[in-house]
Amino acid sequence: MIGADRCPVILMDVSAEHVGDWAEELAALMVGLGHLFAWPEPREVFADLIEGLLSVLGRKNG
Repeated sequence: MIGADRCPVILMDVSAEHVGDWAEELAALMVGLGHLFAWPEPREVFADLIEGLLSVLGRKNG
């Protein structure tokens, strides 16, 4: 499905259980990618960026 802004939109039912699973998967991803960051601060900023991109906010920027 294509939204009004010409970006693909995926529609699905989301439950609290799904969101909990996503948080666990995001944490696992960050553990797996943690070795790419020499300092904890950039790792935290990256985690916040990914979490923000996956959020339900209408507008997102980097």
